[in-house]
Amino acid sequence: MADTNIPELLTSPHPTLYLEDGTHVLQVEHTLYKLHRHILCKFSQTFKDMFIVGTDEKVNFHNVQDGLGSALEGSGANDSCPIIIPQITCVEWDPFISLAYGIEYVEPPYKPQLLRNWLNMSKRFQSASVTRKALHAIASRPFSFPPAELVRLAREYEMEELIRPAFRMLLDTPLHELNDNDCQMIGWRVYRELTLVKEAITIHRKIVATEAPKLTHSPECRNNELCTQDWEGIWWNGMGRLLMDPYISLSYDEAFRRFQTLEFGEMEVVCKQAALQRVDEGQAFLHTVPLVSATISRLTALLFAEAW
Repeated sequence: MADTNIPELLTSPHPTLYLEDGTHVLQVEHTLYKLHRHILCKFSQTFKDMFIVGTDEKVNFHNVQDGLGSALEGSGANDSCPIIIPQITCVEWDPFISLAYGIEYVEPPYKPQLLRNWLNMSKRFQSASVTRKALHAIASRPFSFPPAELVRLAREYEMEELIRPAFRMLLDTPLHELNDNDCQMIGWRVYRELTLVKEAITIHRKIVATEAPKLTHSPECRNNELCTQDWEGIWWNGMGRLLMDPYISLSYDEAFRRFQTLEFGEMEVVCKQAALQRVDEGQAFLHTVPLVSATISRLTALLFAEAW
């Protein structure tokens, strides 16, 4: 928390945001910022509420509270009486207030912590432009955020487009890795849908692992029975083990890639090639895609049609 009794000698002007033609001096920690009233008012509803314009066109400071309930003190007339911004560090303040002047400290893509800071600061100082900027950046790169946090943001800011990437990431997250805070953020409805879809995916994965696709033999096949036995055996011992291995979690594509490198016994080459092509072009691996898509669409409609 900033000390409102910091001696003037301990303060110093900000290297780029102490503007000589600025109208008001603000202080964050030990740093002074000389900024323009009209820019602050346009940038932040909190600052707009701070300034009252009288009939004589003089600007008087009016004590208000920011979004966290902290009193903002000082007239801002000069360095000796700055408007003191409490409970904020320069690390938080600088990337936020610089946006009022079109200055960005870093180039996109923005790191998640910076975007979190923008959202927190924009909420505290009621800056709609920063909120929009942060949310647009998050929507552009949602996978840089933890899925539970994405769901929370979707709920808080009513952003339906965040539900789909969040749910897909949750599907790839083991349930035991979701802590109490994660479960609270996603809510009971999302958690229930998540467990149901995970269960359906697991059941389908077991079916794919244990049931070899039907083999159609080439006219050149010399022993259909032996060829079928080898195909079913290699499927169970190969694809079955790859898909059901408890220690590694492979996608269908990766499991199939590894499966193709195995030995296929006495299978005829033409039968093997036809079987692999059928697997590659088939719908078995894609069965869960419409299931997940339909669940996300249904979940999104439910979540944004009712109070969370």
